[in-house]
Amino acid sequence: MTGDNGYLTSHLRNAFHEDCSTRAHAFVQLKHSQSGDIAQQLDSAAAAQRERNRRALQRIIQAIEFHGRLGIALRGHRDCGDLRVPECGGEIDYTQGNMRATLQLMVACNDEALKQHLTTTGRNATYISPASQNLLIDAIAAVIRRHVVAEVNDAGYFSILADETTDFSHKEQLAVCVRYVKDCAIFERFLCFELAPDLTGSGLAAQLLGVLDAVGLDKDCLIGQGYDGAAAMSGQQNGVQKHVRDQCPAAIYVHCSSHALNLCLAKASDNREIRAAITTMHDLAVFYSDSNKRLLNLQQNIEQKCPESSRTRLKKHCTTRWVEKQDAVLVFRELYPAVVASLDDIAVWPGDSGSKAVSYMRSMDSGFLVAVEILHTVLEVRNPLLL
Repeated sequence: MTGDNGYLTSHLRNAFHEDCSTRAHAFVQLKHSQSGDIAQQLDSAAAAQRERNRRALQRIIQAIEFHGRLGIALRGHRDCGDLRVPECGGEIDYTQGNMRATLQLMVACNDEALKQHLTTTGRNATYISPASQNLLIDAIAAVIRRHVVAEVNDAGYFSILADETTDFSHKEQLAVCVRYVKDCAIFERFLCFELAPDLTGSGLAAQLLGVLDAVGLDKDCLIGQGYDGAAAMSGQQNGVQKHVRDQCPAAIYVHCSSHALNLCLAKASDNREIRAAITTMHDLAVFYSDSNKRLLNLQQNIEQKCPESSRTRLKKHCTTRWVEKQDAVLVFRELYPAVVASLDDIAVWPGDSGSKAVSYMRSMDSGFLVAVEILHTVLEVRNPLLL
């Protein structure tokens, strides 16, 4: 075993043994040069990897938040496959949707954390697929909802606002909001959209109360309800407000003031002169927007007759949003001198443009001007932000 040709002596001279001894010695030296045992070192490596993943995920969440706050869609016609990672200042591929183009822009602007993530991670762990984006959006919504619920519970008392409508896929959606007071200020916060399979008063009431339970709001603190005047919502015998009050007696029903005022304004606008004035202003906006030549003539007259105005065109009247209707009246009054001068120019043009311009000029008589001023005054009261 130990002689010149013994087994152990031969083994010690073996190149394999010498190589293993060298590696073992290097391993011991490395171990002594670092703090902690092997388990701790493995834990440190895993912690460093988690930190890198969190930094990359934070960048992706920031990109989603950026699109959400600006109302920009995340995805385009194509949003799959490998994402080309550009070098700093490199070109961006705009054919794979807004989200991917934004991530490429962040990398091109030298975001090292995101670049390292996209270039080194596996294809199944990039967190940029449509499914991952939807999961992150749901997670963001859950965090925001928890924050809103915490604020409401701290406020002590709250009211609920709800309405149902049909979405693009012809499904009934129930929108639920809460209204509460915090620091002597009134807040209205959106809670959720819910599919509404049962549109009866009892069905909608059960769904509303179920939403409050699901998000963690105390029904004993519910002191108000705000809906439209539809029978399913406001009915005293079988409406939502009746079924909710059966379980929450303090929840007083109030017909939504904005909806009630909208109905009053819609009824008041049945006046013949008011209707004619709204129609004429709307048709004039369409008249100019449908022709670049006519619009250019209007803009030239705006520069001459209304040089202080920043407006460049008339606004169409919105049939449902009274704030937008007030803005359209405001723009028309501001540009009225330019409109008159432009119609006078177009009236001598041949064809349909000249005929319509003459017709509009004749319709803009003293009665029309009075109706415009009445509309402006009434709608200005409706929208105190414009006072």
